[in-house]
Amino acid sequence: MIELSSYFALFLYLVPVVVVLLCRARRDMDAAEAAALVPTAVGADLLATLLFTHVFTLQTSVIVVRVLWVLGGAAFLFTRWRKTKARPALPAWLDLWTVGAMLCAAYFATKLSMDMSRECHNADRGWHIPLMTSLGGQSLPFRNVYEPQHPLAYHYTGDVLGVMMQTLSGMRLHSSLALTLARDVMYGLVGATMALFTRSLGFRGITIAVLAGLGVLLSGPMTVVTHEPKLVSYSYVNFYRLSFRPHVPLAALLTSGIIGTVIARVRGIGPVKPLSAGIAIMVGAMAITDEATIALLGLSLGCAWLAYPKILGDKWWHGVLWFGVLLFAVTVPQIIFSGSLSAGAPKHVMELVPPRAPGYLKTPLALAAADGRGKWSIIYDVMPQAAVLFAAAWVVVRHRTRPALAILAFGTASFFAAYWLLTRVEIDKMPIENHRFWTAPMLAMPILGLYLAREAKDAFPKFLVVLGVGAAALSSLAWVYNPQTRNSFCTHPSRYKSPYDFYKVDCLKHAGAGLGDATVPTYLEAEAAYLYAGCHPTFAAGPTHRVWKDTAIGAVSSGLPALRDLHQNMVAKDAPLDVVCLQKKKTKDVVCEAARRIGQCAPLGREIERCVLPAAERAALLGAAPGQQPAQPADEDDKDKDGADEPPG
Repeated sequence: MIELSSYFALFLYLVPVVVVLLCRARRDMDAAEAAALVPTAVGADLLATLLFTHVFTLQTSVIVVRVLWVLGGAAFLFTRWRKTKARPALPAWLDLWTVGAMLCAAYFATKLSMDMSRECHNADRGWHIPLMTSLGGQSLPFRNVYEPQHPLAYHYTGDVLGVMMQTLSGMRLHSSLALTLARDVMYGLVGATMALFTRSLGFRGITIAVLAGLGVLLSGPMTVVTHEPKLVSYSYVNFYRLSFRPHVPLAALLTSGIIGTVIARVRGIGPVKPLSAGIAIMVGAMAITDEATIALLGLSLGCAWLAYPKILGDKWWHGVLWFGVLLFAVTVPQIIFSGSLSAGAPKHVMELVPPRAPGYLKTPLALAAADGRGKWSIIYDVMPQAAVLFAAAWVVVRHRTRPALAILAFGTASFFAAYWLLTRVEIDKMPIENHRFWTAPMLAMPILGLYLAREAKDAFPKFLVVLGVGAAALSSLAWVYNPQTRNSFCTHPSRYKSPYDFYKVDCLKHAGAGLGDATVPTYLEAEAAYLYAGCHPTFAAGPTHRVWKDTAIGAVSSGLPALRDLHQNMVAKDAPLDVVCLQKKKTKDVVCEAARRIGQCAPLGREIERCVLPAAERAALLGAAPGQQPAQPADEDDKDKDGADEPPG
């Protein structure tokens, strides 16, 4: 039933993509335009859902927007037919071979994601499991699952995708599986999008369509020639590892759409206004998804436009107008959706430092050091992207065309701006955070490499593209399929004191979940915490320490300290408190014992029992036990797991 619910959620999630493609389908539509419509539809769906979340809860908004997509698409097609008798038409290039290439590219991309995604709970999953479900029962502005008293200014769009998957499954999927399914779907859409771009560039082979998507998804540093025993880089990590953070796969799809559209316009393909409007939608979604990447892409687009103004219109002032639209698309979502750069968000301190390899969970190394370690670590890290950039320069020298110069300008701006930020800037005295600046060139270069492989008239630049993209892909594959990776990187459900496999949990059967539940403060017994919080919208007690500025990120906690947190910060002093425990006769949890003695308990599904702890008993329990040993918070065990080896967020 879980597998069937996953397919049902996937089918409903893709409704906006299908609707947009149908509304734009025509005989003369280029494959690049079709490719751009996929991430455009995803971005528009995300922004529309968040807009309705100002009125409804996020779960309700997901359903409302799905209905509006169907009704709006049908109304548009019918009205157009009534006026012009025009119907959706299959593009001239669309044949069975192309469909097969798209399906193969999507399949292999999804398979790549699933090779690790269905067993690894990493990248702060201990926070995202309760956070994602908590957002489902909230309206904007969102609140952190551990801090309902403060707005959540964060790039939460990956968690919103997870809410979409969970809601569209009828609340059967546990939030961990919903987050994983969202990652898999984004991978598949990247594969399909890149397959369409290759078709537009004139490549008809299935192999190149598959490799184009994998080239993006396996981008990263070069480690295959190093002697690191764990096959890791120094200052940033490969995209595959990074994409376990919920927002990163979405950023990859939107970035692919933006860069692919720029390439289409450089080639003079597609109508300017719809494609530019699509860029604006993708930029708006990226503004609340990956702030550093969209800033670098905006700079790169500006440089490309200076080299070739026809990217954004026939006249130079058309580009000025469109950049005004893009500026609007960047700033407004931050304001109305409470993004991580909005007012009230945590303030970050940026400092200029001497050139160095900042290190990813490693000691920073000065680039000018006599031993050369810093210099060579940076060379290994940036070589794949530098190879593609050098190929672009070669093509410009050989061809001397404005379109080729525009691609070089785009790549040069993203590469050198990101390199300067990577090596010269420090955020909050945390060098590990510098890796965020390298996502833009890491994703851009494989896509630009496709264009260069098509345009190059001689073999050398093609060799450089294959060398750069291939070295990064082989390095990533070596990390993914290294037997040590799953032991050192993957976190299992036992990390959360849970006896359940979250990928097999049916929230309806096991936890009594349902659509429309409000997010309420709840005390969670340690063994029941992640089963319940992954199925029900909840405000819960979390870690007391802060690892990322003023945002509480970590695991759910239990015991008397957790009860005190709820009592003091989340529940009115005279209000009762929901207490969630496993359905078992004996428990070591003093709060569950007290709630059961009162007798106001009822089963939820097969595994969960929800009790009510009146305010007087709660206060008495807290006041009577100052010297009693509380239960250990879940986040104090296994410090090396669940993102302790990863930067927060």
